[in-house]
Amino acid sequence: MLDGTNELVVTKRIPDQTLKLGDCLAVMKGMRAHSIDVVVTSPPYNLNLAYGVYEDSRDEAEYIDWLYDVSLAIKGVMKPNGSFFLNIAGSNSRPYVPFELVVRLRKVGFFLQNHITWIVTAHPGYRRALWGQAESGGE
Repeated sequence: MLDGTNELVVTKRIPDQTLKLGDCLAVMKGMRAHSIDVVVTSPPYNLNLAYGVYEDSRDEAEYIDWLYDVSLAIKGVMKPNGSFFLNIAGSNSRPYVPFELVVRLRKVGFFLQNHITWIVTAHPGYRRALWGQAESGGE
């Protein structure tokens, strides 16, 4: 698979829910069309983070294409009146990635309801650690 995983899907049943662990495109292939009410996802941000099995440093166009393919698969399993919450981010060097994806998704029937900007440094207890990671200034 493009993201470094194989198509193995692990399924776990808990009282009224079924959890599936695997590549999202492989998992959605096995799902019934238009059967999901809500999708909430926070895919990798393509910021070269060390996820282990996922290569998080794709070319910008490849990353947007991948997110587009995932979103189309979501549209296929989501009910027509379902909701899709997508948490993605740009970066200082690639600030337009989320917006380019949204423009593409509009063309296939997704509608942007809200855009939330989260700025990590905008809280009272913030301080930057020596290695560049954000830390809470709490006790």
